[in-house]
Amino acid sequence: MSNLSATAKVIIRNIIILGAVEVVLGLILILFAAFFSTSLIPGHIIGIIVGSGASVFRLIHLEKSINKSLAMQDKTASVRYFRLRYFLRALMTVAILIVSFLLHPYFVNIVSVLIGLSNMMIGAYIFKLFNKEEPKVE
Repeated sequence: MSNLSATAKVIIRNIIILGAVEVVLGLILILFAAFFSTSLIPGHIIGIIVGSGASVFRLIHLEKSINKSLAMQDKTASVRYFRLRYFLRALMTVAILIVSFLLHPYFVNIVSVLIGLSNMMIGAYIFKLFNKEEPKVE
């Protein structure tokens, strides 16, 4: 993780903070909505952890793919490489959603997984909100 850019590190920090906040808010909502049922709590926590973990992995994979694609000399190979990596990230997301859907009633809350998967985008928006200066191009 030390070879990641400062931007990626800040977005990963945002994803982790968002995941923690979502767990706490979800627990509060679950306790208010289902006061006598605590069976929703483990599924919610597992869903946020799985979704946020996948968001962190997708962000690291995206940055490494961009860096390697930009370093390639052949532009067509660069485009092919980047498209393949994009497809692999999308396939991983679909696989996580399918497994979460199959395990939904027993082990994981699929809504929590979807919230966790969206943390990468939310973390990037938060980064842009608090960092107004334009990045320097080297």
